[in-house]
Amino acid sequence: MGFNTPGHEVRPAVSYNYDFSFEHAFKGTDLAVKFTPFLRQTHDQIENFYLNIKQGFISGLNAGNQTSDGFEFALTKGDFDRDGFAAQVGFTYTYASLKFSTLPNGSTILTPINDDISNYNAYTSACAAGGSAAGKSQYGQSLCGATTTGVAAEACYLAGTPSACNVAGAVANPYWNAPAQPLLDPNASYLPYSTIPGGIGTGVNAYNYPYVATLILQWKHRKLAVTPSFQFVAGNRYGAPETTPGIDPAAGCAALGGSTAGDPRYPYGATGGAPYDATTCGGSIVIPDSYTGQFDGIGAFREPSQLLGHLRISYDLSPRISATVTMANLISTCFGGQQTGFTYFTNSSVCSYGPVEGGYINPVGNQYNPGANIQTVLKYPYSPVFGTYNDLTSSTSNPFSVYFDVKIKI
Repeated sequence: MGFNTPGHEVRPAVSYNYDFSFEHAFKGTDLAVKFTPFLRQTHDQIENFYLNIKQGFISGLNAGNQTSDGFEFALTKGDFDRDGFAAQVGFTYTYASLKFSTLPNGSTILTPINDDISNYNAYTSACAAGGSAAGKSQYGQSLCGATTTGVAAEACYLAGTPSACNVAGAVANPYWNAPAQPLLDPNASYLPYSTIPGGIGTGVNAYNYPYVATLILQWKHRKLAVTPSFQFVAGNRYGAPETTPGIDPAAGCAALGGSTAGDPRYPYGATGGAPYDATTCGGSIVIPDSYTGQFDGIGAFREPSQLLGHLRISYDLSPRISATVTMANLISTCFGGQQTGFTYFTNSSVCSYGPVEGGYINPVGNQYNPGANIQTVLKYPYSPVFGTYNDLTSSTSNPFSVYFDVKIKI
């Protein structure tokens, strides 16, 4: 990142906030509205990133400028302290984006991701001598990096060395016919994440819920008040560029019997050579998402929306004693979102998605042999969050709960 000492200054973020409010009570009625657009511009936004993925060690840097804007809307009818019907509706729209700033060494937080993408491109024919991407750059960075061992890209390898494909034991490069993948634009704006996407299994979920709404109703008659309420939260975004591991043909793989024709690990086919034996490969690289065929954009997918319904009933037993029963999550369901091969579209209990097993287990990618029995959860880089699995992330499908309260005024 360009720092030469273990300790370095982390400056406090500075934000400028602008709000404008329009409020109006309709004459002759008990209706009132309030509309409030807002804008927040934060400089030196502190972004968390992984120093050590395996240990889960996170630190922060002044790595970007964030802009958050939107509006709030409120509609009120009646008085909740008086008999009769009362209601309140609240709605908030928020859009947040983050533009990464340049670090001391001239890179950005996205540079390591682009390094891995260009490293993958190095294995394709597009980056070989005379290839369509050879010598080209994007956003000031070469599209074609280098293989992990530094050997040239080739259609086939023999013990990690470029080889003619008709040589006995030569293994076909599964990436040779694949297109070169584009880099991330370091000058573009991106969705803010609690932890910036980095290596495989990190930074999958964004930090912005675009639509949030609340409806509160009440009917009150003397000592009795019945108050149902509803909450709606639109689906967040998830997805990260680095999600999937793949074999490194330049690190050496033994040949497997059979042909590459019809082998799912060769989605772009092969120009010759034998399929590889995944159990013998000596290394791995980051490859595109095997489901989408590309390095997913930051926030490429949309989670389901969530609807909650609650009921509160209160009764004044005397001027000094009141009793209340609150039934939380009478309605707790999730719906919509983006339907993919790894989403449970008909399961209303699945409200969020994340890395496979919270990032503790990687998807299989192409690190398997044909005929292997692959668990469903390992086929894709994302999986449903069914319940709490650590102290940071939990399912948003909440259980039904009942609370009883008795208040005594002394």
